[in-house]
Amino acid sequence: MGIDWVHSKKYFQEGIRSLLDNSIKVHLRSDVPVGAYLSGGIDSSIVVTLGKKNLNGLTMKAFTGKFEVEKYNEVKYAREVASKNKLLLYEKNINVDDFIENIRKVIYYLDYPVAGPGSFPQFLVSKLASKHVKVVLGGQGGDEMFGGYVRYLLAYFEQCIKGAIDGTMNNGKFVVTYESIIPNLSVLRDYKPLVQEFWSSGFYEERDKRYFKIINRANNLKDEINWDLFDSKSLFEDFKKIYWGKNIEKESYFDSMTHFDFKTLLPALLHVEDRMSMAHGLESRVPMLDHPLVEFVATIPANIKFENGELKHLLRSTFASMLPKKVLARKDKMGFPVPLLEWTKEKKMYEFIYENLNSKKARSRAYLRKNINIEKLLLDESQSGRKIWGILCLELWQQEFHDKMHQYIPV
Repeated sequence: MGIDWVHSKKYFQEGIRSLLDNSIKVHLRSDVPVGAYLSGGIDSSIVVTLGKKNLNGLTMKAFTGKFEVEKYNEVKYAREVASKNKLLLYEKNINVDDFIENIRKVIYYLDYPVAGPGSFPQFLVSKLASKHVKVVLGGQGGDEMFGGYVRYLLAYFEQCIKGAIDGTMNNGKFVVTYESIIPNLSVLRDYKPLVQEFWSSGFYEERDKRYFKIINRANNLKDEINWDLFDSKSLFEDFKKIYWGKNIEKESYFDSMTHFDFKTLLPALLHVEDRMSMAHGLESRVPMLDHPLVEFVATIPANIKFENGELKHLLRSTFASMLPKKVLARKDKMGFPVPLLEWTKEKKMYEFIYENLNSKKARSRAYLRKNINIEKLLLDESQSGRKIWGILCLELWQQEFHDKMHQYIPV
């Protein structure tokens, strides 16, 4: 199925509205009440709004998490959506004590290490939801299908600049202009390390190498990990096979990036979604990933999905009349971030991490360099970095499964 260059933006909007509404109706079928996760972002807000509409006046329960660290507290947006739709909103306060108490359980239910700490708050919100419902709807898939990640904007920005320099801006079907992107560049304000990493090897570096660099979470672990044990060249070759998929419009950075994410990163997110909900006997459903909708969205040209470089432009404009203005206009959505860096400044968290990473057994792991400085690791972690999470997650996984292997093998 190829790109549909014939139909208009309005046609695609009508198709998305119809297909997602039908998907919601199907996913609401249940012998028990159905609730929903609500983060206050575009995706979950649309799902709960359509969910409530299709319940024909019945009450819908929604669930969200909030952190005591204000920068990470997005509950005000969830409350806006809940108020507009007359939802019963249940909130889970999440703090550093919750992390220390639950992180081993999270690793156990995941079965293997994951790249980001978002699994931890997901575990707690799922636990909250399981006390009230047995089925929940989630908004997974919207970022990958409609372009919700800041890295997509960064690539679009590069394509604009190159087109202006090379005089190729009007070549091909994916037309980009530097004028159109300027109003959206403020989104990059809190992602300066990502911008720096993206162009760290020069402006005209091959774009597959550049994208691999910003989605590769191991870039900043050069001093901590023994890379002689790994074949990084083979990893990049595997990446390229997906990034340059045969069904992808090669002139669009956006198409290559979203294709790779949909094929690889999204399944990892769904793994977390499934494991964290089922840990509490909760069934999580993802109506945005209903196959008729996914197949339809795959035919939409990138310049319509990502018009003017606005994240999720087509999705926003399609459901604009249904969402609170504050939610629609926000440009600071962070996913489900965890204030791990801020928590490491607290004595109890610092000691928890130090004791786990500085033990004799932890330092004997083959993948860690022998001279790793745990104190320096804790002091030097950047706001956007994931060194601490990556190494801690891996160590706790080793403790839970490898060190306890004798408990799982029948005698």
